[in-house]
Amino acid sequence: MDAKAPKFQIGDTVVVKVYGTVGKITAVRQLEGGYFYVVNGREGLLAEQSLARLEEYDGILYKKEEVNIELKFFIGDIVRALAKMLYPLKL
Repeated sequence: MDAKAPKFQIGDTVVVKVYGTVGKITAVRQLEGGYFYVVNGREGLLAEQSLARLEEYDGILYKKEEVNIELKFFIGDIVRALAKMLYPLKL
């Protein structure tokens, strides 16, 4: 039994139909006779039918940005509040 070739290759630009977002194929996996894809190195596999080539997609594309914010402190960290140092509580 010959296995059919995957529809997409690593490096192809595709649209995730559910979200309307664009990404590149970073890995291809064959499971139980079907092909599944990793897009933009994210966790999770996407089935062939949930993707479309960018050139062939006729739906709405959504612009999406990812913002990373680095915090100086995390929840649970013990910090000394500047306000407490400037205005000590008088009992």
